[in-house]
Amino acid sequence: MVPTPSTDPDESSSGRPRAFLLKKGTPREYDTLEFHISSKAGMLWEYINPSLDPVLPLVRRPNYPKVKDFDCHVSSELDLKGDAEAKFQKALKYFDRQQTLYLAQEKALGEVSAFLNQSVHPDHHWVYWKKTTLRDRLLALKSEFKPSNNARIYEVDTRYKEALKSNKSQMDAWLSKY
Repeated sequence: MVPTPSTDPDESSSGRPRAFLLKKGTPREYDTLEFHISSKAGMLWEYINPSLDPVLPLVRRPNYPKVKDFDCHVSSELDLKGDAEAKFQKALKYFDRQQTLYLAQEKALGEVSAFLNQSVHPDHHWVYWKKTTLRDRLLALKSEFKPSNNARIYEVDTRYKEALKSNKSQMDAWLSKY
């Protein structure tokens, strides 16, 4: 008998709990999530990086070349002759290359988007659920969970004060952890 897949969102199909990179929503978890997203995105990262202000444009879906643009007197590709046919074939090759780039980009964006959805705990999906692009989702997560320097200083200061209250063995553990 084959076991049925779990309906629990916190459990993967392998039966072990899913490891969310952003579960509690701490600044440290956000930094880890951003690192993993950037490594998963590879060369696509420079196009979706939420820290970059001038955004590089993604490849747009190319338009199939129209026969009328090359010879206004014909209605079919088969009717093209000479120079118009050569220009149309060149435009067709350019379209094929752009289409290949576009499809590869969309596949990579889909994989990174799926990875993001799997890495963020469902309790935090509300942050980006209305965002349409992957970069907008990352910007929403960054604005919600990325700490300012003051927040980081406060966090380290709080941890340091906690460490001062503990004994020497716990202090050594704290120092090795941070």
